[in-house]
Amino acid sequence: PADRGRYLKIARRSVKLVLYLINDMLYFISIVGGRFAKRIDCFNLREHITAAVDVLRVLIEEKGIELRVFISERLPETVYSDKDRLQ
Repeated sequence: PADRGRYLKIARRSVKLVLYLINDMLYFISIVGGRFAKRIDCFNLREHITAAVDVLRVLIEEKGIELRVFISERLPETVYSDKDRLQ
């Protein structure tokens, strides 16, 4: 039951990643077509990295590999960037 919630959260995140991939393809098409627009947002970079690693962690740990991620204390907590492109 505890793992169920974790897997559900990861599944939701995986769906979001697929949507990001589709958006990236559309973004690339817009660049090729001469229509270019950036969307700059303020977001928590540490949370963004952690969420991306959580998706990978399940896949990697199923193969018996341990994944460790160290985020430097010097990394700013929030950044201004195109979050979708960073994803």
